[in-house]
Amino acid sequence: MEGRYNKLFVAKGNSPAECYNFFIDILLDTVRNEIGACLEQAYERISVQEAAKRLSLPSKGEVERFGQTRNWNLGADGFYHFSSETPKPKEPIPSVELAEMAISYARELEMIV
Repeated sequence: MEGRYNKLFVAKGNSPAECYNFFIDILLDTVRNEIGACLEQAYERISVQEAAKRLSLPSKGEVERFGQTRNWNLGADGFYHFSSETPKPKEPIPSVELAEMAISYARELEMIV
């Protein structure tokens, strides 16, 4: 996902007409907000530098402004601390079993076709 997100920045600079930049800005904001929501769910805490990298924001000030819009708590240690209302699952996700089921379904579908 991060590679595709970075391609949006390249697309913004190479748009065929200036009017495209309006829509690319909206798309960038939408993707950035989705990544921010994922960060909140995936991490208990994340450094400002790492958040800047994930969100493709060039400066600490921009990360802090983004964090304020999402009500992120910046601690004195330089980390955003996320408090999640939904508890994180205690048991690991059975990834091997899920992968085996997906392969099995694909084989069965291939036999049908």
